[in-house]
Amino acid sequence: MLAYFSNYWSLGFWPENFWAGALASPQPGIELFSWGLFDANGDPVSGASAYTSLKIRRKSDGFLLDWSDNTFKSSSWGSLPAQLDEGDPVILPGIYGKTGDVTGWTDGYYQAIGRYSGLGKQNKISEFYVKGGQMVPLTV
Repeated sequence: MLAYFSNYWSLGFWPENFWAGALASPQPGIELFSWGLFDANGDPVSGASAYTSLKIRRKSDGFLLDWSDNTFKSSSWGSLPAQLDEGDPVILPGIYGKTGDVTGWTDGYYQAIGRYSGLGKQNKISEFYVKGGQMVPLTV
């Protein structure tokens, strides 16, 4: 089965209690990075967490997020990249995500870099902006 990341990419909160194992209630600065993974027929690819990964890159200096201590570094990461979890394979199969705390991040542009390494390998990059310790929408 060939799979690909869809153009669907979401940055921010989902409704309360939606994301299994995530947040019981929204907290300022805790954001959900998520996207959908579908096969060539448009069907969701479920159970593929082990083949997913996420890196966060700060555009101003190119440093990458160390998920183990929530700091941006040029090397010596403790945890890079992070594996994504499937939110709820029954309600929304194929939707994967990872929460992150952006409260201490400097204001500026960042990139979410996702990878699916299963059959039909795919990469996905999306840009977002952090201001005042929270994500803000980018307007076109």
